[in-house]
Amino acid sequence: PPPRRTSPAARTTAFRRRNPAAKVMSKYASSEGRLSAEYADMVYMPKMEPENIVWNIKGRFDKEKIYTRVSDILIAVNPYRNLGLDTPQHFKSYFYGNKETTEPHIFQIGRKVFRKLMFQSGSKGTSQSILITGESGSGKTEATKQIIRYLADMSGRQRQHAVGKSSQDQKIEKQIIQANPLLEAFGNAATVKNDNSSRFGKWISVFFTKSGRVVNGSIESYLLEESRVVEQETGERNFNIFYQLCAYLSRSKGSEADWFRPNSLKFLSKSGRIKVDSSDDFKLFNETVDAMKLLGFSNSDRDAIFNLLKGILLLGNIAFEQGRLQSGNGTSVLQDSTVVIANRVAALFGINGESFKKTLTIQGMTMRTGSVYALPRSKENAEALCKSLAKGLYGRLFAFIVSRINETFSGKTSSGIRSPRIGLKRGFGITAKTKRFQPSQNKHGDSKNFEKAPHSVAILDIFGFEVLESNSFEQLCINYANEKLQNYFVKCVFAMELSLYRQEAIDVKAMKYPDNADTLALLEKRHGVFPTLCDQLKIKSGSDSGFISKLSSSQSNNPKFEASSGGGSEFM
Repeated sequence: PPPRRTSPAARTTAFRRRNPAAKVMSKYASSEGRLSAEYADMVYMPKMEPENIVWNIKGRFDKEKIYTRVSDILIAVNPYRNLGLDTPQHFKSYFYGNKETTEPHIFQIGRKVFRKLMFQSGSKGTSQSILITGESGSGKTEATKQIIRYLADMSGRQRQHAVGKSSQDQKIEKQIIQANPLLEAFGNAATVKNDNSSRFGKWISVFFTKSGRVVNGSIESYLLEESRVVEQETGERNFNIFYQLCAYLSRSKGSEADWFRPNSLKFLSKSGRIKVDSSDDFKLFNETVDAMKLLGFSNSDRDAIFNLLKGILLLGNIAFEQGRLQSGNGTSVLQDSTVVIANRVAALFGINGESFKKTLTIQGMTMRTGSVYALPRSKENAEALCKSLAKGLYGRLFAFIVSRINETFSGKTSSGIRSPRIGLKRGFGITAKTKRFQPSQNKHGDSKNFEKAPHSVAILDIFGFEVLESNSFEQLCINYANEKLQNYFVKCVFAMELSLYRQEAIDVKAMKYPDNADTLALLEKRHGVFPTLCDQLKIKSGSDSGFISKLSSSQSNNPKFEASSGGGSEFM
């Protein structure tokens, strides 16, 4: 909704009070950084000091100007509410053919990218890339959606100008826009910092013809946080789609509503947070279904996906008891109260119930001779199997969804090619393959008017840096990826620019800039976190305690490392 019509002073005060970013800036914007003027592009600031930078951004933020520019870099501060900055009027202001608008905006980045895509080095354009990075909750996902919408709108205008209106030609633009909400449903979750945090990274490529029309797209996903399916920190939620599905089932007739009450599902209720005040899960479920329809998911596909999600949720409610010892080894049996749940899971997965229940408590081991021995699982192993199965199935389901989106972008599903089957086979694998798009193979739309897509815009929307009370291995990998990007970003901004100045014989004083090379060395160099972990995984006697011991010994003098004082399996 548009902001209420209150006085500017009252609106600014309320803006500061509600927004966590405003509190942080107020803390660091000292009076020493006070400037006599406001700078939309901080390249023109008389003195580039940290205090001046924060003061300038804060001053603009207090006036509800959330965008500030540093040459080609756009700094955006999340206002945590809709300020009406992405209206058709704003798009018109930053339209490709319009006169240059000086006020920084996310659409301004889109316009620069589109111009360079079309006209670079004379009459030939070049492919472009956009890096969107920041802490969790900084607004990266929203920025990605706005950039994609801008590029799709630009393509629509180019297409309309070139060939007139065509529902088929416009479909690819709508599909690319709708891919983000679908991925948000399956890949985003509420954390303590952000109600809609991306728990995966994605590389989005949008392919254009020489005339600036979108003809295809592709998505690559990275490092989905599968552990979130079975465990969440206090105050966080599982992936959005689970709550959306439960909200829909709660309004259905029959027993479905009783089976899938979030408070009774262990994979959803442990963290103590079911609802997000800022979203309506039932409404979002309908939007997710609409996006699936537009992106080529058939009725049978959607039914299979939702059945799989139901089965994953019920896996968390399967309970085991300790069985009798066999040859000194522990065994497990299904609790009587959860046998019916196991049968329901098997039915949802489309597999034999008796075989499924047997697999949960007994594992087969193949010897070198080819003989297969049945070994009982302990209670702990059986419980771990259910969690591993839930994580593995969800990870493969997510890969299938990304694969199907890419197929739809390339026009394969609309040409009658049968979709990959989602189902359980031997080893509980989901049959789904991901193929990278080749622009020269695309023939979306009228083949007679088809032009090859010589250029593309690639957008990297990386998961946000976040520090939780207890950080999982996936969170460590997420933060490591952010550290690598920060290192690359710093090199581009400082080191490469200074090198260019020296090549052009411009006298520039030596400049000190922040460098996180020591943090990266701790993580990736010899005797660092990841190499030490790999070593422990290779040896038969590897263990958590052995990993911590080796790491503590090798990094004892590293100021960036701190082992647990109590001798536990934690480190900082």
